[in-house]
Amino acid sequence: MHDLARRLAVARGDEPADVVVRGGRVLSVFTREWLDADIAVADGWIAGLGEYDGREVVDATGRHVVPGFIDAHMHLESTKLLPDEFARLVLPLGTTTVVLDPHELANVLGTDGVHWLLDACDALPLDFYFMAPSSIPASVFESPRRPLLSGDLESLLRRRRVLGLAEMMNFPGVINADPNELKKLELATGLHVDGHAPGVLGRALNAYVAAGIRSDHEALTVEEGLERLRNGMWLLIRGAEPARAAPAGRGVRHEPNRVLHRRPRSRGHRGERAHQRHGARGGRRRGAA
Repeated sequence: MHDLARRLAVARGDEPADVVVRGGRVLSVFTREWLDADIAVADGWIAGLGEYDGREVVDATGRHVVPGFIDAHMHLESTKLLPDEFARLVLPLGTTTVVLDPHELANVLGTDGVHWLLDACDALPLDFYFMAPSSIPASVFESPRRPLLSGDLESLLRRRRVLGLAEMMNFPGVINADPNELKKLELATGLHVDGHAPGVLGRALNAYVAAGIRSDHEALTVEEGLERLRNGMWLLIRGAEPARAAPAGRGVRHEPNRVLHRRPRSRGHRGERAHQRHGARGGRRRGAA
């Protein structure tokens, strides 16, 4: 309560901010404007835009100040980096938050591995959030440490920074009301559930969305992308090789519930291609502005 009261006092201008970023042009992503304003920060929160005094002033004259990138879906294991090294690499490139699906780690180490990764990401300057792996195994041809059932996922969903269920890769099971898949979805009632449904359209997509799936990153055509948007889904436009999905965004240029995200890359590739920043530039070149 004391922190909130102080934040409000800073917002009103009654107390100095901890940090003021002054002199830059601030991007308003909601109104698509550049604003000439100070940014007041209190207790790690942005308290306000306008004219403010602060204990520390960061001179941003001649610079543009924008929110950090959020990678909405990634598999950290595929980078072959530990969380601290990954944070060191991508923070200077503008990525400030990532949402991890530790699917591959769970395949090998089960929930023990996911709990370890959650602990390893604590107190790092990059914000790590998680989705609980929902599809271990993803198919009957895989041989994980052991299948993760609804009871296994319950302990993960209780952890701070776990936002919901990761991509529901068994989309035929979801669409046809497989009891095991329904138990997982019931467990995540009210939470975010990511999708994975390549080529699914029509009534099958209606059933998938009716199950509570809120996003999909597997749309490969404009038609698939638009149908997901019309059904109220978030469209995650993938921009990685070899399965480039960025063309799916060409016909949906101004939809608010559309997200550009990057697929996992090795350390060298990430450093060379600037992670989310490179993805944004590539999306613009392909017409997904």
